[in-house]
Amino acid sequence: MTKAKQESPMSALANIAFNIALPVIVLNKLTESLGAFHTLLLALSFPTLFFLYEYYTTRKTNWISILGFLNTLLTGGFALLQLEGKWFALKEAGFPLLIGLFVYFNSFYGKKPFIEQLILNPNMFKVDELEKALVEKQTKTNFHQHLKKTNVYLSYSFFLSAFLNFVLAYNIFTKLDAGLTEVQRSNALNEQISRMTWMGYLVILIPSLICLLFIMQYLAKGIRKYADLDLMDLMHK
Repeated sequence: MTKAKQESPMSALANIAFNIALPVIVLNKLTESLGAFHTLLLALSFPTLFFLYEYYTTRKTNWISILGFLNTLLTGGFALLQLEGKWFALKEAGFPLLIGLFVYFNSFYGKKPFIEQLILNPNMFKVDELEKALVEKQTKTNFHQHLKKTNVYLSYSFFLSAFLNFVLAYNIFTKLDAGLTEVQRSNALNEQISRMTWMGYLVILIPSLICLLFIMQYLAKGIRKYADLDLMDLMHK
């Protein structure tokens, strides 16, 4: 198996910049000067263009990235239709819920657990060395079952994210005052979208990191048990 190209730290920073930082800055700083409509379109263009550029350069179908792209389009669509409140709360919860359901059923019906694509892949680990050790110890089937269980735990982390997203969005996207003008309503909605973008990142990040730490520890336990290898030793330097 050939060694795959690894994602660079700059790519991760670009992901944060185009999907979180730039949209928040635009929504907070340019609404008054550009107007709510044009500011919203400009803010949404950053994650949209980043998704298209990433797909063009990698030529790979990343379903989580596609769901994020659709989430961006729905955010813009809801805002342009001047929907509010529960619609945004349902949307924010819906996407991680769909991913969680996909990962959960993938654990039982998929040929390859999603955890292998997300974490235990050649971009991050020396998968060929792991497979060689499993074959030598004749524990490949046992390790595959361990991966399926790890996959289930991964799905639980998405369910938690869906719940937290719903609670946060339900409290941020409050009903706007009926006495506001159309421009004022658009500005207020842009402000809510901005708050959801950065607060969602902070509020969801910590529980997600805790879940990821548990999942990595459980994965490492299986690697030690069935391959007699250390997870850190398998990581690309």
